[in-house]
Amino acid sequence: MCNEWDETHIAMKGADQGFHNYLFYSNKLANAKEIRGIKVFEQGRGIINNLGALRDFNLRDIGAYDPKDGLVYNWDRTISPVVHQWDRDKELFHFTMETTFKQMKKDWIVAQQNETKS
Repeated sequence: MCNEWDETHIAMKGADQGFHNYLFYSNKLANAKEIRGIKVFEQGRGIINNLGALRDFNLRDIGAYDPKDGLVYNWDRTISPVVHQWDRDKELFHFTMETTFKQMKKDWIVAQQNETKS
C-alpha cells in the first residue's frame, strides 16, 4: 500500500480505501508470503464494522447502535467485534468519549501508579 501511495502521490483524504480496493481487486496481494487469504465482507456483516459508509445516517435510527447498552451491532443483530470509524456518528462519539475513554484513562493512570510503586 505504501508503494502505491508513493507512486501516485495522492494527498486526498480518504484515499487509503481506494488503495485497499485496488490492491485487493487487482490481485496484487496474491503472492505476499505474509498473507494467507483475504475475505471481503459487506458493511455490517463481518468482524470489522466500518461505520464510515453510514456517516450520512443516524446509527440509532437504522438499528446499528443502541444507546441503552452503548453497543454497535451488525445487521444480523450480533455485536460488532471491531467498530471502525465509530467517531463518524455524533451520538456514539459522545457516548464513547464520556464513558469508555474516561474509564480507560482512569485505568491507565492506576496502572501507571502501580507500576511506579513496583
